[in-house]
Amino acid sequence: MANQAALHNPHLDGYHPLRNAVVAFAVDVSGSTHNDVLTAEKAFVKKVASLLSPRSQVMATDIPWDDKAKAVRGLSRLESLRSEGYTTPGAIIDDITSRLKLKESSLWFLLTDGIIDDLHR
Repeated sequence: MANQAALHNPHLDGYHPLRNAVVAFAVDVSGSTHNDVLTAEKAFVKKVASLLSPRSQVMATDIPWDDKAKAVRGLSRLESLRSEGYTTPGAIIDDITSRLKLKESSLWFLLTDGIIDDLHR
């Protein structure tokens, strides 16, 4: 019971703008995010997801990317993210599936450590 109370977000009772949000998290998994940065990105996603209604949590997606977009997935697979590749943010727009998920979202976050060469900025 105490565990359920800790998970309850009273601010989501009744109307709340995030209650029915369709959220996408575009997470930089390039090599420069190895260890601490990727850990911080995962923690951010978990914290924001905890503010969503259960329905929105289920609908939320993770869009991992480096120099290419990875397979879009649900947040239940967040812990399986691994760092590799180069940093090219445009990869999520170039990929049709990622672009569609962003378009379908009412709110999305672009997470990156910001280590991006001038060509891709």
